[in-house]
Amino acid sequence: MESSLEKSILESLDGRNDELLPFIPYLLQDMWELGSLPQDIIKLIRKHRLPLDHTGKILDLGCGKGAVSITLAQEFGCRVLGIDGVPDFITAAQHQARLHKVEELCTFQSGDMRELVCTLVNFDLALLGSIGPVFGDLETTINSVVPCLKNNGYLLIDDGYLKEDSQIQKQGYCKRGEILQQIDRCPVRIIDEYYINDTALGDLSDVMYAQIKNRVAELIAKYPQQRHLFESYLQTQEEEFAVLENDMQGVTWLLQYRQ
Repeated sequence: MESSLEKSILESLDGRNDELLPFIPYLLQDMWELGSLPQDIIKLIRKHRLPLDHTGKILDLGCGKGAVSITLAQEFGCRVLGIDGVPDFITAAQHQARLHKVEELCTFQSGDMRELVCTLVNFDLALLGSIGPVFGDLETTINSVVPCLKNNGYLLIDDGYLKEDSQIQKQGYCKRGEILQQIDRCPVRIIDEYYINDTALGDLSDVMYAQIKNRVAELIAKYPQQRHLFESYLQTQEEEFAVLENDMQGVTWLLQYRQ
């Protein structure tokens, strides 16, 4: 692997210091929805009448605490396998599945999704909700995941690209034209694109930042010798939220796999 599981987890959660990893569950404890918003996913599934019912199988990669998996299981009665690299998130997802009475439909597993996808097949739909560059760029990500799907199965990717007027030069960020070129080189076709409202994204970012800020303050009080570690993470979050609000266009792509 080009990077360790721990490094990929930190990258997906906008962390930069390995020492922060044990504190991630505490910092994000107030958030059940990490990444995609379940209702946005449901809208796309219903709009295109994807074949999901009690016989359907969904793969949720980077499932976090299971918000999307559990909501889809409730909504469609389908079976969901959620995978995440943070064991505490998987424990939370299992707890939420029991609370929502879908534990028989939802299986949650902790592990490295880059390795596990090589063993998984025959899914109707795969979800990747804001997982970052765990597999690499978008082209590598799509080509890594589509073997898990049935022919004509679907892939939902919640991500984004730089707006045309953005001046940011940062590894991993690119504009729409490059994104479309990467998708075009994969064995998929674009069925739909769902754009995330900038105002709604800004409001959500403000709430998340306030929650993280409160938890950072608690950790500083408990571990004053590591103040710099927590303050640096908060600064990183502020920078990333600013990029999301000002330079990025959030989008969810619905893709269909064609062998």
